[in-house]
Amino acid sequence: MSRLTDPNFWAGKRVLLTGHTGFKGSWAALWLKKMGARVTGYALPPASDPSLHALLNGDGLAESQFGDIRDGAALAAITRKSEPEIILHMAAQPLVRESYATPAETFDVNVMGTVRLLEAARATPSVKAVLVVTTDKEDRRRLRRLPRLSASSQERGQADRGLRRGGQGQHLPECLRRDRRGYRFHRRPQRSEAGQADARQLHPDPCAGQARGR
Repeated sequence: MSRLTDPNFWAGKRVLLTGHTGFKGSWAALWLKKMGARVTGYALPPASDPSLHALLNGDGLAESQFGDIRDGAALAAITRKSEPEIILHMAAQPLVRESYATPAETFDVNVMGTVRLLEAARATPSVKAVLVVTTDKEDRRRLRRLPRLSASSQERGQADRGLRRGGQGQHLPECLRRDRRGYRFHRRPQRSEAGQADARQLHPDPCAGQARGR
């Protein structure tokens, strides 16, 4: 684990970061840049304006390419072109409420998007490790109640299975990282649970209310 914060490990490493325009992806791009990594980002354009990606000058942190994780050909092309040694997969549809409204799209983005990424990694000899970042919205106890769960919760379980099976026999060191969200301060219709724009979610920044005189 010490390598995760060791600049000597990351310096000069070629890293493909999906979802680099999102909330956590923007912070990851900044952190990798400070560690000396050579970062290539692949994601949709920022979902909000202003965005953390823009505020951090995200285009200066990574060689950025806008694209959809569901576009297997474009994903394979950027993977071949960047020749990454490490892939950090953060691209996702992270909103639980949105998953109720668009369950098919949520499954396609989060499950098949992960599968397409693993296919691209499998075809790229330079890849040594793949880190897939998911959340704590799914666990083994809840799998028995899948019919009652949101599409967002169900697809994370399927993405986990795809990750574990996708790496079998392909000599790909894979890692599944669960990430607990801590943004639970007060109601503001500005940011989502994952830091993205959503008028129905909790705001992660307690200073926003004070800035507005509330």
